[in-house]
This record gives sequence, C-alpha cells and structure tokens, in this order.
Amino acid sequence: MDPDDGHFGLRPQGSMPIIGAEDEDFENDIEPNVDDQFSYFQSIELVKDHPAYIMVFLQHVVLQFDPSPLLCFLHAEMLRNLSPKELKKLFLDFYYTFLMKGAVLHVSFPSVVSFELDRTRPELISEENQRRYVREIQSHQIPFINHQLEDFRAKRVLGMTPGELELSELESYRTNDRSILESKEKQLAEQLLARLDEIHPTISPDEDKSTAIFCAIVTYMKHIGVKTKPPDSKKSKGIFFRKKISAKKQDEPLKTKKPFSILDPMRRNRDSHYVDSRSAKVEHEAEKPVPERKFSSGQRPIDRSDSSTAKSKNSIEVPDPGISVTVHPPPSEPNETDAGVTDGTLQLDTSEVSKGSPTSDCPGDHQLEDSTENESPEPGGSSEGPPSFLLPQSEETEPRVAEVESDPPNWRELVPPETLHRLKKSEIKRQEVINELFFTEHAHVRMLRVLHDVFYLPMQQSWLPAMELENIFPSLDDLIEAHAVFLENLKRLRLENNSVIQEIGTIMLNRFDGTEGNWFQKISSRFCSRQPFALEQLKVKQKKDPRFTLFIQEAESSPQCRRLQLKDIIPFEMQRLTKYPLLLQNIANLTEEEEEKQRVQRAAECCRQILNHVNQEVREMENKMKLADYQRRLDLTNLRQTNDPLFNEFKNLDISKKNLIHEGSLTWRVSRDKTVDVHVLLLDDILMLLLKQDERLVLKCQSRTIIPAPDGKLMLSPIIKLNMAMVREVATDKNAFFVIFNCEDRAQFYELVAPTPSEKKNWFLLISDTTGLLEPPVSTKQRVHSITPGTMPQSPS
Repeated sequence: MDPDDGHFGLRPQGSMPIIGAEDEDFENDIEPNVDDQFSYFQSIELVKDHPAYIMVFLQHVVLQFDPSPLLCFLHAEMLRNLSPKELKKLFLDFYYTFLMKGAVLHVSFPSVVSFELDRTRPELISEENQRRYVREIQSHQIPFINHQLEDFRAKRVLGMTPGELELSELESYRTNDRSILESKEKQLAEQLLARLDEIHPTISPDEDKSTAIFCAIVTYMKHIGVKTKPPDSKKSKGIFFRKKISAKKQDEPLKTKKPFSILDPMRRNRDSHYVDSRSAKVEHEAEKPVPERKFSSGQRPIDRSDSSTAKSKNSIEVPDPGISVTVHPPPSEPNETDAGVTDGTLQLDTSEVSKGSPTSDCPGDHQLEDSTENESPEPGGSSEGPPSFLLPQSEETEPRVAEVESDPPNWRELVPPETLHRLKKSEIKRQEVINELFFTEHAHVRMLRVLHDVFYLPMQQSWLPAMELENIFPSLDDLIEAHAVFLENLKRLRLENNSVIQEIGTIMLNRFDGTEGNWFQKISSRFCSRQPFALEQLKVKQKKDPRFTLFIQEAESSPQCRRLQLKDIIPFEMQRLTKYPLLLQNIANLTEEEEEKQRVQRAAECCRQILNHVNQEVREMENKMKLADYQRRLDLTNLRQTNDPLFNEFKNLDISKKNLIHEGSLTWRVSRDKTVDVHVLLLDDILMLLLKQDERLVLKCQSRTIIPAPDGKLMLSPIIKLNMAMVREVATDKNAFFVIFNCEDRAQFYELVAPTPSEKKNWFLLISDTTGLLEPPVSTKQRVHSITPGTMPQSPS
C-alpha cells in the first residue's frame, strides 16, 4: 500500500480517501501491514516510538483533550526501562506530577494502587511494587488514549489534525537507508516541538499546567532522541514539573506578559533568494491572457444586498505576478509556511533548536522573548526562510513557476524604509499577522480555483451528471466567490493604507458577522459536510471506471495542484475555517486601540461560532453515512420470523432516516449465566442491540431461560422504544445500568455493562436525556410511572 494513501490513519467507514494509480489492491485497506505508515495511529504502542508521529498526536491531544493520561502513559513507559537507582529517584517525580492529590497533571488510576499510595510514603515503596504500580497505572490510561486516537483518526480524514503535510512529505521521501529516514523524522519532530514551544503558554488557563504539559512533552521527546532547546539556567533541572507555592515579595512589581503570537518575531522577505533566477518565467507568464473563470450550470452568483455594492465595484482579478510564496511548496523550495495546516499557517524558525547540548528538559519560557528583544528589524531587508527538512528532490518533479499563479509581494517590500523604522516592534508583529491573513487567503482562493478549474469543470463536461457533481461539490461556485470578494476587500484595504493597515476589524465583521456571516456559514457548512461523501463517491467511481482514474491522475499531475492529490485539496475549506479564529485572535492581542481590539475579538468569536456550526454539520453527515452503511448490513431475518406483534413495526425497519445520537460496544447481561457482546445504537427514538456477525449486524431476540417460553414473554427484544423506557442505576455494579422497557402487556429489564464507569455515565445520561424528550403513549403512561424512581429493579445476574 502506498504511504501517501496511508497517512490518513485508520479510517472510519464512509470516509475513505480516493485511490491513486498505485492502489493495485483494494483489499490492502482492509488488512493493513504493521510496517506501513498507515498503521502507526492504530494504537499507542505503535506510535509511541516514532518521534514525528507521536509529536503530531501529542499536539492534537493538547489542543483537543486533557493530555494528562497520554503524558502519564509515556512517562510510565520511560520509567519501566530505568535502572533501580534511577527508578527510585524518578518515581517520586512521577508521583508528584501525576498521582499525588492536587498534582498539576493528576490522572485517575486503579483504586488498589491509590489505597497503597495513601498508606505508604512513595519513597518507601519497594522497587518491585514501584514497577508494578507503574504498569497498572499505565494500563489504566489506555482506554482514554484509545478514545483520543479514534478522534484523531476521524479528524485526520477531514484534514483537521496538525502536521499533516509534514507527515506526507516525510512519507513520500524515498531512501533505502533506514538511519536517514529516522534522522528526517527526528528533524520533523524538532520543528513540531519548536512550534509547540511558541504556543504552549496558551495550552491551559492555568500557567503552571501549561508549563507542566510542555515540560512533560519535552522530557519524553528527548527520551526518544529528539534534540531540544538549550537549557535555561534559571529553571529547575528536574525532568518532571512539581507545582510549588512560592511566596512573592510584597514590594515586587507584577510583571505584565507580552501578548502572545503564533508568528515569528519578524517575518522575513519571502522567497527573495529565487526571484532573480525565475523572474523571466514569471514575466513571461504575466503576458499570457488570463481565461475568465466560468460558473457551472445550476449555480448562481451571490446576490445579497450587503455584498452587491462591493461586487459591482470590485471585480475578481488575477493578482499581478510577484514573488512566489506557496502554501504547499515542493521539497526543493524553502517552506516557511506551517505545512501541518493546509491553508498556510506560519512555521516557526527552528534553526536554534538543535544547537548546543541540552542539559535540561524544560526550556525557559522567556528564551524566545529574549531573542525577540535582541533582534532589531531591518526595514526592507530579506533573509532566507527555513528550508524543507527533506533533501531536495529531482528537478524533474519540480513544478514550473511560470505555469502556476504567483503570490503578491510581502508588505515590507511595499513600505518605505523610513516608515518601517518608525513602527514599534509590537506593531510590526501585528502587521505580520495581518499580512499572513492576506497571504493565506490569497493562497486559499487559488486552491479553490484549482479545484474548480482542474477538477470540477472537466468532470462536469465529460464525467459526471450535474446533479451528482453538485452532491460532491455543493456550493463550490458560491464559496469561491465569497472568498474572492473577501480577498478583494483585503487588497483594497491594503492599497488604501499603503500596506500598513491600521483598522481591520470592520472588514472582518462585514465578512463573518450579520447577513454575510450567516450566508458564509451556510455555504461552508454545505460544502464541508459533504467531504466524506465526496471522497467515498470519487473512490467508488475510480474503482468502477479505470478511465476516470487516469483522468484524476492527469489532473493531479498539473503544476497548479502543486503535488497535491484531489483528496488533499477537498479538505482545504475545513482547514481554512479552523485558521480564522487563531489569526484574528492574534491580531486582537497585538492591537492597542480598544475599540478596534473589540471589533477584531468579535470577528474572532463569529469565526468560532461558524466553525462550531460547520463541525456539527460534518458530524451529522458522518452519522447519516454510518446509518446508511448500517442499514445495508442490517439483518432482520430473526425479527421477520417471529409472530410476536411487538416486532411487527420493526420488520421493515429503515434506520437510514433516523438520527444517530451515540454508538458503542456494551455487554448485555441477559441472565446470571448468559452475557452477549453487542454493538449499541442510540437513535432519536429507539435503542438497538446489534450482534456483529462478519459484516452483518443481526437483530436477535434473547431468552432468559435455556428453553424459550412458548408465549415468548421471556424473550427480550433487541429494539427498545425509548418513549416507553427509562434508565436506572445498578447498585451492585458501577459499570452497569438498567433500561426498563414497558411494552403493552409486560415490562422487560435490560442490564447493560460498559467497559468503564465514565462510559457507563455517558450512556446513562444520553439515554436519560433522549427518553426525557419523548412523550410516552397515553396507554402506557400509568405503567411507566408505576415504577417508583427510588426503587431498584432486580438484576438478572
């Protein structure tokens, strides 16, 4: 299996990426090889020893979850291989960081271990018990980590995980020397660690916790061979972080923190080192006539009162050729953008990371700020950005710059040197963030046009019916126009302010708030929610039609695609939406004028609301695709063979029209001696207990007795109508709960067991909330309330 198709990790059903020519065997997707990059994110055991991959996963967990269980697991892994002397010393640090009550990164662990630690001082525990406790604590974290891995794999399909392009570049690197590949992977991990260093003060509202998380990550990365920053002599040399209570002097003035920015202290002149060598090609391209972009049939231009004036005054033009700054440069070109985010987020310069011999695992928080203070900007100056971490590839595969649309010049080139000299450092940083917003928006519009011109239009002309194409790329024309109008407004603002933009809040609110914001939310939700469907449909089409596969390959080989496959381009819009709040918040942090700051913050909040809405739409579409797949695999044979009138309404059940609220694996405790593992679907009106048999999902009644009763009254239905059900706790088992189903002539009791108390609590609350929203039938209301809420039904076991 080709690594390029493998970097999506373990894919959920219905979200498979499309196939390239190298996919000779479709069945390889079913049985992944452990040696493939595809398999690294299947389990923590596979990913923990690969620096680049575990660093990408750590970044995702830090931004989305509480990283304490993952960090505890990794540090327990370190302790397991230590000598007795080292273990005795570092077990104390491990205890103070993760286990002690009130620890800054406290995790849950087995009650037996908790009891032993409560009654014995940690330094007095024997080596054998220390190692046993570490193993048990480590195993206890695995369910939490598996949930995080599952979330990571699902979001990776949509391109919503950090470091994706770096991993793709790493996986595409070809060499027979394993040591070179390992070296490249560690270099990538260093870059990602440096980037995390810059954002780590914002990981948690608690400053101590943010520092502890970053120190714990640095410690583990150093353990697996990744170079870290030189130490700060003022920081502790311990490998773990202990939360301390410090007594501050009364007369010591409070230190004010500088506003945090994801950007480098000073952006460099982009790509100036290859302008001269290619200027002739760029000028030649500028002389070529630019074809007018056509909209597909069935689409309409944006026609709304708020934007009609702007559209009439500002036509969408191809920007003038200038210095080329690509969002996805080839490996042979310098890469100053954050390749982990497709829309072109900035990448931190990591040239200082590998210098020196590290003696401390937690670099000082103020090192980056100190280097920033000592660095004075040179107006109009330029320097090369950080090169790609991979070796240059052959020139044959490098796209010709003359054949792709080039980017506008950097703002520094347009500002007189004397104006730059007058700007404060904080204002220079602010202008850099605004400039990055402008550059990345330009790059995003370019890639949307590539999607339209290189893929959409040819498909419309020769390959797919208009209706099918609209289902795959809904509202693409509207989306391009919305982004293009926004880009034109940014260009005009830049021109009016001579490239030093004072106020940007109003134009941001006009884009993301009010009527325009609602329209943008609607079209982006429509487009992004169809991504899993689009990828699946295109893959099916390729499988059926080899000629369509050749067309996709030929289109992807276009220089305009910049080595990106169609499955990489489709998620661009979703990735762009995740970037707006971050960029706007950083602009707000660097804005001194209060009213302008409030406007930008309001725009950032609007972007977050749009992103949340789009995420919800994506989840709902994924659930619909899951239910359609489950319906295809559903086996109703057992229900259709029974004469019980209770099942009449379910003999032709269609769950594809329902809403999926939650799903997961539970154990159905039918009787004292009989348990069944079931896959449970919580829909908006029923609860389904499914048996997995090969690819089939079987609905089968279960009997409490060995010989089923002839009247069927001891048979338990695999479908529970929620408007006739209630849930109750099981007093004797913290992982179990009852579902009581009151049918017409009898009550049925179901005891369901979850793997952990937290999962049981989640199921209990979700079912309670769902049943609480449904009105029970009039004939059964009396029966439902006849069971006193305080009483406990008898467990079948």
